[in-house]
Amino acid sequence: MPRIRKKTSNRSTTNDRKKITQKVRETKKKKAKAAKKNPQWKSKHKKDPGIPNNFPYKDQILAEVAEQRRQAEEEKQKRKEEKRAAKVVQEVDSDADDGIASLAARHLFKATAAEKQSEPEHEDAESDEDETPLLFSPDLPDLKSVLECADVVVSLLDARDPLPCRSSFLENWISDKPEKRILFLLNKIDSCPREAISAWLSTLRGDNPTLPFRSSSAFLPSEPSVNPKIKGKVVPKQTADAIGRDAVLSCLQQWGKEGHLTVAVVGPTNTGKSSFINSLLGKSTFPTCTSPLLSDARPSTTTQALEATLQVGSSSIRIIDTPGFLWKQNESTKSESIRARDILLRSKGRIDRLKDPIPVVSQIVERSTPEDLMLLYNLPAFSRGNSSSFLSGLARAQQLVMKHGKLDLTGASRIVLRDWSTGKFPRYTLPATAAKETSSRASELANLYATELDVLALLPTHKEMRKGRGVIKMSPGEVDSREVQIDAPWLQDDQSDSEQDEDIGGEMAEEDAVDTEDPPLNSDSGSNEEEDEEEDEEELPAPAPPSKRKRSGASSTQPNKRVSFAAGTATKEPESSRIKTSKSKSSPKGLPKRHGKAKKV
Repeated sequence: MPRIRKKTSNRSTTNDRKKITQKVRETKKKKAKAAKKNPQWKSKHKKDPGIPNNFPYKDQILAEVAEQRRQAEEEKQKRKEEKRAAKVVQEVDSDADDGIASLAARHLFKATAAEKQSEPEHEDAESDEDETPLLFSPDLPDLKSVLECADVVVSLLDARDPLPCRSSFLENWISDKPEKRILFLLNKIDSCPREAISAWLSTLRGDNPTLPFRSSSAFLPSEPSVNPKIKGKVVPKQTADAIGRDAVLSCLQQWGKEGHLTVAVVGPTNTGKSSFINSLLGKSTFPTCTSPLLSDARPSTTTQALEATLQVGSSSIRIIDTPGFLWKQNESTKSESIRARDILLRSKGRIDRLKDPIPVVSQIVERSTPEDLMLLYNLPAFSRGNSSSFLSGLARAQQLVMKHGKLDLTGASRIVLRDWSTGKFPRYTLPATAAKETSSRASELANLYATELDVLALLPTHKEMRKGRGVIKMSPGEVDSREVQIDAPWLQDDQSDSEQDEDIGGEMAEEDAVDTEDPPLNSDSGSNEEEDEEEDEEELPAPAPPSKRKRSGASSTQPNKRVSFAAGTATKEPESSRIKTSKSKSSPKGLPKRHGKAKKV
């Protein structure tokens, strides 16, 4: 008969307790027996009995074993550091706002790269530096003094969009002096299709002699990412693989006067002037931006006129490297479109950290072909020049969705600007007008133009680039008609240049400082009577103010040697290389009190 009433006691009989104890004992015995039969705990390798003490060469063998263990430990530690450096670099690529990770990545990569370099390379570098020191002349305080003493002015143009790199004011100033020559150098030809380079060469030669060029691989920035899965030795970069170097040297030697020639290299910021001179010299003489990391706030730029001497046969060529153009600011040059164009042309530093990057990306979308953008980012169709549709599609593709389903258009625009500055946004332009007839001065180099077919054969075609990583066709820009401040001294130019970059670098630093701020503490407000009674109570200690670091431009790599012509003249450190820190805001006085509610009397 089943029990109707609920059991009121947990007591059991002695027989039941005995049965439970017996079952537990049997279970434990079964587990112990099965564990003995399991060979998993046993070692597959027999224990090494060691070396007998009476063996005559025991000490030598033990020393060899210790040395092998030490070498294996060093290799293991080296692999760990390389893995850690690669991991930090990947974190920097995924999260550009992490300033601490970027700083750690910079140090780790520099340490790893220093270990990989061989000793003979260091010796060659030191010997080269001893042979060709950097020269800073106080007789060249501004751009006008450089242009007046120069026989040939080499204007560097970016092959992806050459016209914005030209200055109509500077070209007219040089054309008024018939004894001076100007040479257009179409730089970075490896990033454009062969058809575009050929079209631009024919168009530009209608105004001045034009030659194609690509700097040596040793003076070009490396890839920003490091793949730890790829094994093998790192192929060293060469300093003698520049494309078009022989044609440039032949042109300068042909224009040389009585074996002496002075060449001034001019152009906007970051068009590759220092890399071009290093490629001609065949050695790293001028500082260039070759860091593969994206964490540097600003690439290395020239701040003063530096010069070097190149011996070509019996001709001695004096080459002067100049800083970027400083435009004269006025009411008409302060428009939003001109500011966005300067940011994209200079591509100086982390432009993806702009406070408001959407207007800059809008100019890219307006000039780009929508079909090419769709193929590059795998986006749905959108109308030409519609930047909001483009950014919306990119935000959905990258899963940049905020609360309530709102799309993060700012984050999507940062992705485009990051690709623009790192070279992952392949682009090219074609001249809008038909090719002009070759000018009289340009026809003097007809013998050099005949050899450029070999140079063009090394470049990829439009079909090959489109099939590979993709390429975007953009509408060409316009020749810059603003006035260049050729009378501004270099040091003052450097200060004004930093003021001109205030909208770019200042907004980046301001945004970093705002991102690192902690949210204010919200304390619950009580009644007036409770506040009066809690004033006498002991307050908790105030927390330390949050540390805020304002990211500023990284100081450019200064030359190892700098010789001044006049004794006692010292180079003044430019203000742009100094690290600026932001003032920390006042922190809350104390944490919110968590005492119990005071009783009313």
